[in-house]
Amino acid sequence: MLEAFVIAFIHCAGQRCAISYPRPDVAYGSYSDCAAQLPPVRAGAHAGAEIACIAVPDRYVADEWLALEPTNLRSAPVAGAEVIETIKRGATFRAYAEEHKWLCVETADGATGFVWSDRAKKIHTGPMTPEMKALHRCAGAKDEAAR
Repeated sequence: MLEAFVIAFIHCAGQRCAISYPRPDVAYGSYSDCAAQLPPVRAGAHAGAEIACIAVPDRYVADEWLALEPTNLRSAPVAGAEVIETIKRGATFRAYAEEHKWLCVETADGATGFVWSDRAKKIHTGPMTPEMKALHRCAGAKDEAAR
């Protein structure tokens, strides 16, 4: 996915503006899909807020995946890397990047590492919040594995 679109409320007071997201876990695959959702969202907007669909680059999009079977969370994107923990069948986790069938993920308990994508199924795509910084941790782990 090259980009996704999210609904944003833009609040300005003088020259200071802030952006908030009424549904930070929802992203749309196209501008038209996003814009189609604007009329129902307008009812939740505060006075003085503008409502818009904003493009979010792929590095800020996190996919939610479902483990189809018990799956090892590894410290690096290679089959022989240390197993950090085993993700139970049916558990969900967020994936921030995919490269050569390896997903860079963060589990519900905050553990980060790599999972083989054939052992899971993508169930939702959404924007990353500022708290979702696992991409950087995964990039660092990938660099370590390459050494």
